[in-house]
Amino acid sequence: MIPDSTNQDLMFVEWMPDWSKPVVVGARHETGIVTSNNGVEQRSRRRNQARYSISFVRSGLDARAFSAERIQARRQIVAPLVCPLWTDRATLATMLNVDRAGLTTSTTGLKFKAGHYAYFVQSGLDATFRKVVGVGPTYLDLDPIIGTPEPPFPVFGSGASVYPAMVGFRPDATAAFVNVRVANQEHAFAVEEL
Repeated sequence: MIPDSTNQDLMFVEWMPDWSKPVVVGARHETGIVTSNNGVEQRSRRRNQARYSISFVRSGLDARAFSAERIQARRQIVAPLVCPLWTDRATLATMLNVDRAGLTTSTTGLKFKAGHYAYFVQSGLDATFRKVVGVGPTYLDLDPIIGTPEPPFPVFGSGASVYPAMVGFRPDATAAFVNVRVANQEHAFAVEEL
């Protein structure tokens, strides 16, 4: 995870994948092999939580959007990214207060992590990222909003989609673009959690 004191500004990625193409979410568990005195080998976990990665394709980009994403990708190679894990959708039951989101389901099995972000989106309203400071059994504690945010902070109601969003980098500092034809270009996107 990137500490708040990093000198790199976070870049927030809100692009939805092309669901007709594979969307791959991976989990890496760092393990080691320990050999006991009697020679039996056993795998032991070195990391409490898995580190996630996501890769997907954005299709149907026109020439202008394709060019804009290529320019953006150059900045993303060195900047830390915040990207929703699109396959892990939760539903908002209610905002218990401005800094606590109640969910309709348990957070068990979902990839929300303290120190990372949640991405809120509701039809007809602006979407936003909020930093997660705690994960409860059916709620998320969010970084407090201090003062009156500019522009006004969107308010989400019951039924809004909430996605866990990880902080990471592009693997191997790469970006892949496929120029199928001028009106239908693709951007292959991948992020690995730190």
